[in-house]
Amino acid sequence: VGSRCTMSPSRKPPPQHALHWRIHLGLLFMGLLSYMFMGFVVERRHTATDWSAIEQDSLGWGAIDGLFSASENEKVSLQRVQAMFESGDLIGKKVLLTGGNRGLGRATAARLVAMGAQVTITARRASSTLVDEILSEAETQTPRTSELGTLAVVSLDLSDLQSVVQLPVLLADQKQAFDIVVLNAGMVAQKASTTKQGLELSFGVNCVGHYFLMKQLIDNGVFGTTKNARLVVVTSEAGRAVPQLDWDTLFKPAPEYGADQAMVYYGRSKLALNTAFRELARQYSPTRYSTTFICPGPVSTGIASNIEPAWLASLIDWILWIVFPTSQASSLPMVYLAGSPDFVQTEAIYYHMHMPKAFRADVVDSQRGAKLVNLLDTTIAQLLQ
Repeated sequence: VGSRCTMSPSRKPPPQHALHWRIHLGLLFMGLLSYMFMGFVVERRHTATDWSAIEQDSLGWGAIDGLFSASENEKVSLQRVQAMFESGDLIGKKVLLTGGNRGLGRATAARLVAMGAQVTITARRASSTLVDEILSEAETQTPRTSELGTLAVVSLDLSDLQSVVQLPVLLADQKQAFDIVVLNAGMVAQKASTTKQGLELSFGVNCVGHYFLMKQLIDNGVFGTTKNARLVVVTSEAGRAVPQLDWDTLFKPAPEYGADQAMVYYGRSKLALNTAFRELARQYSPTRYSTTFICPGPVSTGIASNIEPAWLASLIDWILWIVFPTSQASSLPMVYLAGSPDFVQTEAIYYHMHMPKAFRADVVDSQRGAKLVNLLDTTIAQLLQ
């Protein structure tokens, strides 16, 4: 048992206390500058390319604007989730969530379980204690049902199309039929790397893997068969700040690159993700399911965990933790979009954090969408031969 020491308001803070907060404020300033610089780098990359389709608003300033409004928006989202809890909207709903073993996905899974949903999360690797850990986190959520929902973990490697083929078959054998699918898993490749089938890694995981998974879930009757089924696609504003997709290079391994170009390839993967799933929404919504895209904004997650060296990854995660909203706070609008009966739409909608926002122009171009989907189907078929 420990004791807590409080300081009288009339007393002057000791020097070490003032220094502590100066350090925090300095790190906050560094974090904001880093994020603005990241937006600048992404926007200025490949300046010789046609940038006519790019919306020129700065990613960095967009993030800062979101941070200033985050507290008020969090209150609104919490009120919405509280209303969902009181009406029992998620009790018994079956949810499939990719990348639920850490970060934003884990926080979302815990909140869904706390509200009575039957959640299945995917992970490449999962510890034997993962389910118990997330259930314990769900018990601490406010609000939560008197009886928690359920949680299961299944193996999925989005960088391997063979793994993607196997999961929907397994789920179909289990007679699963999901009401909600949340495509949350994502990664930033810090250097030129490929998937098992030879695609550029960020594109292969963030776009191709999720696209093929969705098609297989539908074809196996695992999703799109229940009433008012919903798809939530977790994306990024980085997809606004890259050139148009180049059909000649998109499906080829990337040339050598390092951390300075990592966000370019990440942004390209998210642009492709948005384009592909906007086209699928045209084909399947609203008769089979409705589609919502959400960029959660800057979040304190473990997205930097694969950065090398390890000390740099730890430093970035620490700065994110100090500066940006937690995964628990950022999960609120995702839960609302996934399960609220008040949120009903007949066509795809894009949300940036808590607010709706227009799609990038070429994302809603039906000809480009159809072209990408055709290339995805053809390329995946060839890679699996």
